[in-house]
Amino acid sequence: MTDDRERWALILGASSGMGEATGLALAKAGYKIAGVHLDFRAGLAHVEEVKAAIVAAGSEALFINMNAADDEKRAGALDALEVRFAESRAAGRHPYVRVVMHSLAFGSLVPFITDDPKAAVDRKKMEMTQDVMANSLVYWVEDLYRRGFLERGSHIWAMTSEGSTRS
Repeated sequence: MTDDRERWALILGASSGMGEATGLALAKAGYKIAGVHLDFRAGLAHVEEVKAAIVAAGSEALFINMNAADDEKRAGALDALEVRFAESRAAGRHPYVRVVMHSLAFGSLVPFITDDPKAAVDRKKMEMTQDVMANSLVYWVEDLYRRGFLERGSHIWAMTSEGSTRS
């Protein structure tokens, strides 16, 4: 049985590292790429290179520069994806998010245990790190599901940074 749906990958952390590599590989495999990234002036040139490589692979790159852990911005990004899906549906296609790749690497790498309590991780740093690198995956998937973007055959993947090896 063939699947003629329009396959999309939503890559959270799409501008570098594992997210960038996944987006490029999936673009070459025929997926359209919706990338969420947080980059400032110095990193934006690289984002344009990533988008160009996705397009050069014969795909489409819908990239949004935002804090992926921000609830309001998440809603705005999903609104943009919804607009793009509406265009596909109007053209007779059936888009869906087949892959969600959570590859956000942002948080505190200060030591957990130190002789000086002021040098160790505190509640605020721990909560910020957990919110970005763990909790945000749950909120994205909940919203994707509620909006009807996920369908039979959708997959959710989560990766982390080298920081997971440092405590």
